[in-house]
Amino acid sequence: ESIGFVASKAPGGNSQTPLYYSFTDEMPSASATNFYRLAQQDLDGKISYSEVRSVKLGKETVTMLFPNPSNGVVNISRTNNGKKMNIIVVDLSGRIISQINGITDSNYSLKNLRPGVYNIKMTYPETGEQSVQKVVVQK
Repeated sequence: ESIGFVASKAPGGNSQTPLYYSFTDEMPSASATNFYRLAQQDLDGKISYSEVRSVKLGKETVTMLFPNPSNGVVNISRTNNGKKMNIIVVDLSGRIISQINGITDSNYSLKNLRPGVYNIKMTYPETGEQSVQKVVVQK
């Protein structure tokens, strides 16, 4: 179901520079997982959809990766609830670039990533929670 609409910031709906948008779900479910995706409609009427992202609210762990795109350093920020977190960085060919286990910090930085697209998989072995986010590294 549609929960909102954000109009283009570009004059005439066309831009050659990056534009940044935000939207807040005013009525998310606090007890269930919320699933989100973006729909973008081009001037010719063609609609394309983003990947689906899930968000859990309440006592669950919330993890954010930024900046995206990155210049080689990706910051991972999460609720510091004492849970150990494991991170696996995988390139688009499926090759594991790095693996870090047992992180308890609320902020962690992945450094020296080479240009490319990566999937960052974060898991919490104690609870089975996991999240995968795609990151683009540019230099």
